[in-house]
Amino acid sequence: MKFVVALYVIGGVLELLAAVALVLIGSLAAKLLANASLAALGAIAGVIMSAVIALLILAGIISLVVAWGLWNLKPWARIVAAIFAILGLFSFPWGTLLNAIVLYVLFFDESTKALFV
Repeated sequence: MKFVVALYVIGGVLELLAAVALVLIGSLAAKLLANASLAALGAIAGVIMSAVIALLILAGIISLVVAWGLWNLKPWARIVAAIFAILGLFSFPWGTLLNAIVLYVLFFDESTKALFV
């Protein structure tokens, strides 16, 4: 179970760090695209990057909340983690492997099942 919590913490932190990196890259790109002929391209890129940054921040926060819920044995966290793990099965090959392990730990590992009974 600690392995699954660690995966969610690491994932959440990496998602938040990716959002910060995109903000920094975006500010650098804005300086490089300051040319008037590239302004439209910069505006479009800015809107897209803003949406991606918002999604990364949301995903990072959700991952950290799920990690907290799993650590505190909240039943809702097990369900949310399972939903994310099922969606993550489509991230071939490493995502499939990690999320299959997460699903196994959440639903078939005897020690984890005993925690959520």
